[in-house]
Amino acid sequence: MNRFLSVTAFAICLILGNAAAEAQQWQEYRPDGVGFRVDLPGSPQIEDNTAQAGNNVSKMIVGSIAPSDEIAYIAMYSVFKPSAMDSDPQRSLDGGMRGLTGQGKIRSQKRLTFGTVPARYVVIDMSEKRVGIDLMVMSGNALIQIICIVPTGQEATPTVERIYKSFALVAN
Repeated sequence: MNRFLSVTAFAICLILGNAAAEAQQWQEYRPDGVGFRVDLPGSPQIEDNTAQAGNNVSKMIVGSIAPSDEIAYIAMYSVFKPSAMDSDPQRSLDGGMRGLTGQGKIRSQKRLTFGTVPARYVVIDMSEKRVGIDLMVMSGNALIQIICIVPTGQEATPTVERIYKSFALVAN
């Protein structure tokens, strides 16, 4: 499942390289036709990264807010071609977990479900100074990710908690 690693690594590098967006008031981010919603602390910059995502991805959209060089809030989804998917979504998420090890050391992970849809909540020590929190949800052939990258010690701030508590799968 190296395609999960490359998609996630690409998005993280892209967002951290563009930290110009300023956080504003909380807004719901609910992309059309995808089936999820999440509250973000401002209006995300939306980028279509499909062309850079690789042959196994038919669509990749990233919404991001980067209020500083150390902090990024990312809501993204990647729609994979059916031929690239494992028939078992848990195995797809397992592959995504293996891919995350390239981003740093996995501190903790939790298996979750949203109804019958499998998910993982992962905390990654990316460096001595930076932590990534990644909610990965495998809904059909779409991988939805809610990612917060924050300084070490800030992984349980009210902002981070509100983002993850607000996530929900919704009807398309």
